[in-house]
Amino acid sequence: DHLTQHGYHYGPTFQALTAAWKSGDTLFAEIRLPAEALDGASRYDIHPALLDAALHPLLLETIEAGGEPGAGSPRVPFALSGVQSYGAGATSLRARITKTGDDSFSVDLADPAGLPVLSIAELTTRPLNGTGAAPAPYVITWTEVPAPAPADDRVEVDAAELGTAGGRARLARRVPRTVLARLTEPALKDGLAAAHQVTEDVLRLLQDWLADEQLSAAKLVLVTSGAIATTDAEDIPALALSPVWGLVRSAQSEHPGRFQLIDTDWTDAGLADEDTAAQELLARAAAADEPQLAVRAGRLLAPRLARASDVPYSPASPIPSLDRGGTVLITGGTGALAGHIARHL
Repeated sequence: DHLTQHGYHYGPTFQALTAAWKSGDTLFAEIRLPAEALDGASRYDIHPALLDAALHPLLLETIEAGGEPGAGSPRVPFALSGVQSYGAGATSLRARITKTGDDSFSVDLADPAGLPVLSIAELTTRPLNGTGAAPAPYVITWTEVPAPAPADDRVEVDAAELGTAGGRARLARRVPRTVLARLTEPALKDGLAAAHQVTEDVLRLLQDWLADEQLSAAKLVLVTSGAIATTDAEDIPALALSPVWGLVRSAQSEHPGRFQLIDTDWTDAGLADEDTAAQELLARAAAADEPQLAVRAGRLLAPRLARASDVPYSPASPIPSLDRGGTVLITGGTGALAGHIARHL
């Protein structure tokens, strides 16, 4: 209850503390894994829930300092040093935690027979920040950015041609600083198969581009049309191209400055060469110092993070909301970050 009041929630597996008491500056405790966790104990030097629960007596310090549960901010483990493991597979422990400083302790853990399981020479704690109130969530907003002068040294090529060694060789003869490659949806009836094909093609293109030393000074601009939405009300007609954005974002994080993404609202992904206004706008977008851009109604938009509370609501561009009675799937949900997300939701 004391932890819950501070927004720190424990599931049943981690509620393994069965007894705790204090003598002077030394804390003692008994810990026992719940039945549902017993089968997995042999996989660890010490089961994570068992170790975590062994440190729960530190809350006695907080409760004592505050006078009553909930009055003081809990102190939680922050750093460990001098850790020694002596055995594996323990399912119950006896703990001795000795205060060594204002915010530091030494920890000795033994099995019920008194044999050592784990020792920590120094455990440092720090206050648990926050009051339990969930912070305001962030949303991505597409914000207009200025259009720079178009890049002079640029060339437009077909993505399929660029994916061949001959196409890259012809390009390398002059090595322009900016190369625009337009992507189109594969002519497949199966949307999933089309998404797989174009993503595999772009992956090979990125790998070949990075492997070609003659193109190391050039930036590859991948142009899609209708692959993303800049508002919730906007349609995504080229859904098979959407995975390309996620793939190229990963490549951008690994190779900053080598790739750029631009999505247009032009219905014709080929874009006729005689449309000079569109050509100039695309050239300006390619010259912008923005890894990702969307061209909408003649404007350049870039993704920015904003607090959901700061984004005005409108039916045409609603802020995503969570139905508290619904179900949320968190992928990769076993990490610490996923736990924070789950508590927030």
